[in-house]
Amino acid sequence: MKRIMNRKAKYRFLNAKLKKHRRLLVRKKPIELAALLNGLEEERGGDSFLKEEYKCVSCVATWRDEDGLAKHQRKYHDEAIGPYQCKICKTRCPSQDKLEAHQTKHYYRRECKVCRLQCCSQPGMDRHLEQHDRMVQCLACELCFKNVRLFYNHYKELHARFVCDECGKRCKSRDIIEKHLRYHFGYECPYCKKKLKNSTSYKNHVDAQHLSSVSDSSYCVQCDRRFTSDRMYKRHLQSSAAHAAERDNTRAKRKYPCPECDNVYSRRTYMNNHYRHVHAKQSKYYCEDCDRHFLNRTRYLDHRRFQHEGAKRDKDKLCNICGRGFAANRTLVNHIRTHSGERPFPCEYCGAKFTQKHAMLSHVKYIHMKSKRKASWHE
Repeated sequence: MKRIMNRKAKYRFLNAKLKKHRRLLVRKKPIELAALLNGLEEERGGDSFLKEEYKCVSCVATWRDEDGLAKHQRKYHDEAIGPYQCKICKTRCPSQDKLEAHQTKHYYRRECKVCRLQCCSQPGMDRHLEQHDRMVQCLACELCFKNVRLFYNHYKELHARFVCDECGKRCKSRDIIEKHLRYHFGYECPYCKKKLKNSTSYKNHVDAQHLSSVSDSSYCVQCDRRFTSDRMYKRHLQSSAAHAAERDNTRAKRKYPCPECDNVYSRRTYMNNHYRHVHAKQSKYYCEDCDRHFLNRTRYLDHRRFQHEGAKRDKDKLCNICGRGFAANRTLVNHIRTHSGERPFPCEYCGAKFTQKHAMLSHVKYIHMKSKRKASWHE
């Protein structure tokens, strides 16, 4: 566990008017020739370029006076320079080697780190950077901001945290990071000294193997089921579809409703995260490989690890009846119904009951909806 030091420099000022700072405000990405030519044509047809009086159409560059344009023409486009001409910007070179070295500089799309604007020409990006007089760059991730206040909001959110050395997760306090570290180093059962990976596996193991005393409070009257412990009974109340109405009444006590949908949350932070991710589509955790946004950094890192890096999920959600492990709680709940015989999803047309909702929906789609379509065809 490490703490990012406050005395270390966190940011630096960048002035776009200084040439040595411009490269720090621009991110380059490789581009194909066809896309490059199309991008240059769009810049030549833009209003900001057309309204300039002194300009070089080949290079998409502009000047404030006629002397600057004339000097440019003599330096780059005069036939006396050499017989080799760049097919992109018409710049002349004295040899084939210098021409090839010159052309390699073109095959990039330039992106402004401040506002994400993209240009295919360096002069076009230079004109754009004149709008950003003094930028603040974060030294931790090289993002740029318009003022120090925006930078500190960013730094407080992403960098001023306790950092886990194992996975890079950032936590707000020492207690939270210590609790998180147990996820990596495991829990030891005080009764049998067995080591378990996380708190869920540890609690399930202790409840099932060492605290299996049955009491009256662990009996569900509505489902006519007795559980091995009070904790397993509470878990049943939270996951069983038979108690969904009771959970809805509990949700009604929450006080932060989403302005766009019917979801209600116990904290404003949870509601804001939901709104930005689902409705505003403004999540900062974005996977470029599959074009998906994620609600938080933990889900994003899990997605990268399991979908793109080939890691396998730990099946640490254990069934308290047969001991079989599953990777997700939802899969475990569906599995437990195979032991209990619970079928909480009835068909509204024929009364058939199913253990899983998607099985009921498939039944309705392929049995009842198909019958209705056939009947309409005969009519």
